Amino acid sequence: MLAFFLVPTVASATATAPNTVITNTATASYTDANGLALSTTSNTVSTTVQNAPTMTLSSPSGQNVAVDDVVLSNTFTATNTGNASGNFTLPSAATISGTGGGTVVGYV
Repeated sequence: MLAFFLVPTVASATATAPNTVITNTATASYTDANGLALSTTSNTVSTTVQNAPTMTLSSPSGQNVAVDDVVLSNTFTATNTGNASGNFTLPSAATISGTGGGTVVGYV
């Protein structure tokens, strides 16, 4: 059996808060072929930032090697790196695959 523990942490980077309205208007100044100075302004475009919680999972340092019937315990850190709080569902049992070709079944 393999046991995993998740430790939630708060992200240290600041993202744009949800429901923030971002607006943009472009302006351009130019001179035409006759030397006449002109300018133009685009229409204004607005967008609203959505709530986007994102989970980043980091593994413990080092590697554990197990033989049959050995219980290993590792602590993983789950960090919300998004722009707002959110709800994340963690399964009670998880299948973890590695690059070495093995698959381990673990429990949260």
